[in-house]
Amino acid sequence: MCLLLVIVTLVTLLLPLHFTTTPSPTTATTTAVSNYPYVAFLQNSPTNAWCAGTLISNDTVLTAAHCIYGANTLSVLLGANDLTEDSNAVKLRSSEFAIHENYTNTTNSYMHDIGLIFLSQSIMLNDKIDTVPLSNSPFFYTTEKTCYVLGWKTSDNNFSETLLEKIVTLREECDPFKICAFGENGPFEGDSGGPLICESMQIGIVSGGTVEDNQLSIYVDVGSYNDWISEQILQNSPTFKISTLIVSSLLTKMSKEAILLIVLALSHYSVCGSNLELIQAHIEPSKVRIIGGDEVVPHSVPYQVGLRINGNAFCGGALISPNYVLTAGHCGEVIRSVEVILGAHNISNPSEDTQVTITGSKITNHEKYDSATLRNDICLIQLSEPAPINDNIQAAKLPPSSDSGKSYFDETVTATGWGLYKDVPFPTTRDMSDVLLKVEVQVSNLTECGMFYNDDDGTYVVDTNLCTSGYRNKGTCNGDSGGPLSLDGVLIGLTSFGTDLCEMCSPSVYTRVVDYLDWIAQNSDVHID
Repeated sequence: MCLLLVIVTLVTLLLPLHFTTTPSPTTATTTAVSNYPYVAFLQNSPTNAWCAGTLISNDTVLTAAHCIYGANTLSVLLGANDLTEDSNAVKLRSSEFAIHENYTNTTNSYMHDIGLIFLSQSIMLNDKIDTVPLSNSPFFYTTEKTCYVLGWKTSDNNFSETLLEKIVTLREECDPFKICAFGENGPFEGDSGGPLICESMQIGIVSGGTVEDNQLSIYVDVGSYNDWISEQILQNSPTFKISTLIVSSLLTKMSKEAILLIVLALSHYSVCGSNLELIQAHIEPSKVRIIGGDEVVPHSVPYQVGLRINGNAFCGGALISPNYVLTAGHCGEVIRSVEVILGAHNISNPSEDTQVTITGSKITNHEKYDSATLRNDICLIQLSEPAPINDNIQAAKLPPSSDSGKSYFDETVTATGWGLYKDVPFPTTRDMSDVLLKVEVQVSNLTECGMFYNDDDGTYVVDTNLCTSGYRNKGTCNGDSGGPLSLDGVLIGLTSFGTDLCEMCSPSVYTRVVDYLDWIAQNSDVHID
């Protein structure tokens, strides 16, 4: 067991973290391997000291500056919350780091204790290795809040083979650019660089503290360093080796927030291919957005459904019979579990009396779905029980077979969803619209749309797609995924992909439903006219 040998070596030397006095007992709980796919185990060479960190893009790990200060190289282990299980683990070495230019190491504390590790290759994300959502604003204390820290260190100065979750309570008073918390469960020496997680989002990096009863722990406030993170990634990440001219133009013409969003867009470059403009919605279906739209009349789109995927991702879809929902293939391919929310207007209010939630029992992706090009991006979800048909929950009308080959060019159509209504850095489902939004857009020329997305290395827009122009900054983007595109109440498209910068007037691309009527009929109980 190679990893066990690594563990024996690592427990002999810990990277120093500013703690004082004797550790107290802990009751930190053990987490399952798939719970925290973004946590990284770090080993410093030549000292063999170890730390934690978090994956924030395909090739970048966030950690504490003191974890990488003075290092020649670092070993980074991903996908191994349980270090005795190496089947899903990826181990890389890196000698490319960035430490905050104002980082200082004083006797009692660290200042600007933040650093980045740039991996030697980009990582393919999956359910075992994924990125963490980062706070997009400086921490502001509002009320006492319970959060947790992740790390492998126990209170008795031993090493846990399994990742530990340590509960802490945030406190109001703390130094600038820092977050303070109390907790009996840690963190402890050896947890340096690990994440402070609140509401499924990383808000802090373990930096230091005092080890005693009800100990104080100190964290770097991640939200205060968004600009620094984005600028360092643009300058240093191997994935982002774009010309100085392009970088200069971006820095000159765009806001800091826009630059940060470009970083997120480019972070998917290695997965999506060399066309930098193509940022496919299948990467993170939870980033759902309608741009330039308005709130719909409640329950005026009764076939619209929301899909809560694996407990933390979100897509749209359309009910096409009491037993079946139609959505995008890139939503379907990641489903391990799915809750289908019907009859909703305010999706964040589960007590809304019109809402019905039914689990999906069978997922059928198109057999020729291609995750690289998003070709045949269509999926059927069979419900575990029939949906109750009423004024607020109804099946969508599908186009007739006679529409086969119809381009819908210049038609005014409607896209709907609960997605983001403006660009924000590091978006999460908390940034989605509470209420269902709609946007009216015009179907554009498919050839022109193809010129925007297609290149010599990949053809993404094909004749089974529809495009809308994005004129006057209206449309869909990453992960409005699977939501309906309708013409006079008829479901003609499913949101497929677009660009990551939703407020840049770029085209939105949809799967054209009429081209899949036979497939729908063969795999569901829907009768096609």
